[in-house]
Amino acid sequence: TIADVALGFCIRIGDLRAENIVTASITLDLMGAAKLGDWLEARARPSRIGRSLAFSVCEITSDGEPVAQASGVFKLTR
Repeated sequence: TIADVALGFCIRIGDLRAENIVTASITLDLMGAAKLGDWLEARARPSRIGRSLAFSVCEITSDGEPVAQASGVFKLTR
């Protein structure tokens, strides 16, 4: 969920003309583990925003250590 929200939110900021953003695909690669109560931080950036599709990537860290990386494809409506 954190990856989906971060990936979609960075697309929304990158293209304010999009009326709706619908998740088409998300890929998540786990690289580590977080413990219950750890602070998670997601840093996402758009990699490409087209007319109808947008792509973004995200790294999720736990206390500064990478635990996951994600990429997403989103359908845009204008």
